[in-house]
Amino acid sequence: MHVVRLDSSSRPARTHRSLLLHPYGRPMTTLNDRDDAAAAGAFVERLLPDPDVRSTVLAFAAQSILAAHEAGPSTWNLTINGTQYLALVVSHCFMLVVRRDRFEVYVDIDSVTEELARALGARLKSTASFTTLPKGHQVLLQYSELEELLPKLERAHLALVAAAGPMYSRSHNEKQHHSGLLGVISQETGIELPDPAFVDRVSTSSESSRDSRFGEIGQLYEEFATEFATTDAGRAHAASYADGRAKAALNFQEVCRAADAGEAIVDRVLLHLLPHAKTKGNLAKGAWIHVAPAITKDARALFEGAGWAQPEEWPAIASELLAFVRRCVGAPEQLGDAVAGFSRKGFQAGMVTPILNALRPDAFLISNRKSCALVSYLGSTKYTTSLAGYPALNAAGFADITRFREVFAVHDRPEGITDSDLFDMFGHWLFTIRKFAFGKKPA
Repeated sequence: MHVVRLDSSSRPARTHRSLLLHPYGRPMTTLNDRDDAAAAGAFVERLLPDPDVRSTVLAFAAQSILAAHEAGPSTWNLTINGTQYLALVVSHCFMLVVRRDRFEVYVDIDSVTEELARALGARLKSTASFTTLPKGHQVLLQYSELEELLPKLERAHLALVAAAGPMYSRSHNEKQHHSGLLGVISQETGIELPDPAFVDRVSTSSESSRDSRFGEIGQLYEEFATEFATTDAGRAHAASYADGRAKAALNFQEVCRAADAGEAIVDRVLLHLLPHAKTKGNLAKGAWIHVAPAITKDARALFEGAGWAQPEEWPAIASELLAFVRRCVGAPEQLGDAVAGFSRKGFQAGMVTPILNALRPDAFLISNRKSCALVSYLGSTKYTTSLAGYPALNAAGFADITRFREVFAVHDRPEGITDSDLFDMFGHWLFTIRKFAFGKKPA
């Protein structure tokens, strides 16, 4: 395999050192308010003015973030250099860098085939001077090349993300994490993305604090009810829950029938039980479209590329996932045991709870960073979006709903919406539209 090695004769030494390594000792010029999604969004548009290019790059970044969180929930962060680039950093290593003139994608050289290496040619560059992750290599893409080359890089890129995640126990760059940029990527792609585990939105656990927070959130609910829930946009958002639920019931019935008949179910489980983004490709495939999606394109490619699954494992994975859903839906009181018995990598709560909620909205909440932030804030307790943490989050969330029912009752609401969907919709509004801080500690 021919690889162009970056040495002192081809690039300046300072630039060479920072190709993969997040630079220590050099303050990076970031946007001042790292929670400011509007400023982050404006910066993204300046870097990527073409809407199609922006959509492609951010969708790729969303899958990388999901893989990074699975590999090391506390070891990744998003950062912005206010004049030059934005980047995904995992264990101090650049995984993606978006610049005005190019997209830098880092890959595991062991996962790059000879055919792919020939296709990339001089775009593939060694970063062997970075000794802690020597198999990390850089691919420099022009934005005109994304359609042809970016899909071919996904597997090798996700393999590197998976390798980098466990190298450290915690990111040393957490103060540079840009939550506003994460919000932009999530909103632009429609993918529910988690916060890094080091993000802390809880500052106290006193009873008086919990009571005051319920009062504060209750006042905001009145604003939500009048300014979003009963508007055209709010009613459309509410309708998406019902649409997804109707399709989920049909999908679940058909998958169970096929499994009981001994038919192949892998594609049915992946396409029809996992929540997909509303894209032309997913619609054409007949994928289950959900208001809180976790899959942008192809679940197989995501899981295999990140090293979470091998091709021959899919029949067993599909059977276990279906068994998990059937058990939870049939006996919600067994959620804790069901979660403890389902340990497949990559299946975080944001990927499996949408189908549980769609089938049993009376028993299961959708888990994502929005609902997690709201439940954590109301309870002054830090819950997580991990599947292992879902039983506790779910129980606390339904306790909050019980307490909020009096508030729900005195305001108009979209017709036919369940209490759990209304609570999820309220969390979406608080987080995405109202930009409520949820008591997040200053950086």
